[in-house]
Amino acid sequence: MPNDEVIRILNLVAEGKVTAEDGARLLDAVGAGDDAASAAPAAASGRAGAKGKSLLIRVFKGESGKPHVNVVVPLALAKWALRFAPKQGHVRVGDRDVEVGELDQWLDGVPGEILTVHDEDEGERVEISVR
Repeated sequence: MPNDEVIRILNLVAEGKVTAEDGARLLDAVGAGDDAASAAPAAASGRAGAKGKSLLIRVFKGESGKPHVNVVVPLALAKWALRFAPKQGHVRVGDRDVEVGELDQWLDGVPGEILTVHDEDEGERVEISVR
């Protein structure tokens, strides 16, 4: 259960009073970001390379090539928030089921594309990557 300081910081980020990057630094300062910042080693996931620092989520509409939505979240904040997700069950991601417990492995910090989902009917594409 998060303490009052953590809840206050998350509310500041949600209200737009503090950027996500500043929120991650504040969480680190109060000790709440320590667990989130310790991503699984790249070797454990079978991937190697430099660590990424951000989760990038982009939504494209039509064929313009310009993102309609462009969200950058500090990786430590994304991993910290994932701690509150249920550890069991499945989530539908694109055309496949993913074990909820595996999501943290997707955020192991190694730069690269995690997922791309195309919706042909709506003409939308969602890209999620670590950079």
